[in-house]
Amino acid sequence: MASYLVWAVLLLAAYSKADKIGTPASIYDYPGIAQVEIGLPGLIWTQQCAATIITSWHLLSVASCFLGATEYRRIRAGTETRSSGGYLSYVASANNHPDHEFDADICVVRVLTQLPLGDTIQQTAILGQGITLPTGLPVGLLGWGTTAEGGSVSSPQLYSLDLLVTDPDSCAITYLDEKTVTENNICVGLTILTGRDYDARDMGDPLYYQNVLVGLLSHGRKESEDEYPIVSTLISSYTDWIIANAV
Repeated sequence: MASYLVWAVLLLAAYSKADKIGTPASIYDYPGIAQVEIGLPGLIWTQQCAATIITSWHLLSVASCFLGATEYRRIRAGTETRSSGGYLSYVASANNHPDHEFDADICVVRVLTQLPLGDTIQQTAILGQGITLPTGLPVGLLGWGTTAEGGSVSSPQLYSLDLLVTDPDSCAITYLDEKTVTENNICVGLTILTGRDYDARDMGDPLYYQNVLVGLLSHGRKESEDEYPIVSTLISSYTDWIIANAV
């Protein structure tokens, strides 16, 4: 599916402050991203996670975002503004991977009403089964999480952030006493050796290489002074499962 990708290595020695907080992004440039909203008491809906559109009926997110009842989940697609605009569809079903409690933090979501594909709502290509990503590969992260360490309010604007794939063995050692990092994860950070602060409101955020979905943000360490990489679910470990379940 994406075997033609050229694994160019981009090693950056330093990042400016602007690089660290990301860059405002347009939904026209990233029409495959959508918001996952959770219903709270009092008919209040709030964006808590992200998802990626793979068909007009299906999206990919992380299982961590779909552990509750599906009637309290809905999708907002076609907008770069958090909790505003775009097209709303409620969740019909959320198929968490059977191994999600141990490793596979991934979910195929089906919506109740078909997403109207167009300029701001489009399907996303996913990485082929078994393809690995080399250390140093530049990737892009998208989301609505906070743009400053320790921030308490999610960004109202979609942001993109340029990151690099970090060494998987070093990442596993870094998280040895906290969370398990396996070959089904991809770790990314600001440089080969350092990380990017994690925000729980970024769960499910897509990682792209060019226009191909390669990962979904799963977990990390908050306010870590960029010392811990972000850990994402590696799409290519589950491509065949995704295709079989997006029906």
